[in-house]
Amino acid sequence: MVFGDNFGDFVDGYKGSIAERQALYEKNDAMWGRKWYMIANPTYGSWESAAFGHNWRKPGAERRQMKHQALEAWADVKNKASIKKDAAADCNRSAAAFLFMSRLFQS
Repeated sequence: MVFGDNFGDFVDGYKGSIAERQALYEKNDAMWGRKWYMIANPTYGSWESAAFGHNWRKPGAERRQMKHQALEAWADVKNKASIKKDAAADCNRSAAAFLFMSRLFQS
C-alpha cells in the first residue's frame, strides 16, 4: 500500500504533459484505490507545472492562464458544466489545485 500527495510518489514520468500524465494514470488505473491512495495536496506538486509545460520562465500571468485552461478542459471531460472564464479567473491557487487533483478520484 502506497500513500502519496503527488503523482510522482507513484510513477516515473510524472513530469510529462497533461496528456502523457493522463495516459500514465489510465495505464495504472487498477492500482488507484486498491494499492495506491492519493491524499490531495492542492498547494504544490508536479501537477502545477504540467499545465504550462514545466516552463517556469513563462510570465506568471501566462502560467496562471494556462492552468485555468487546463482546469476548463478537465471540467468538460465528464460533461459537467464548464468553469466560466470569469469564475476561473477568480479562483485562487489552492482552489484550482484542488479541482485538478480531485479529477484523479472521479470514475
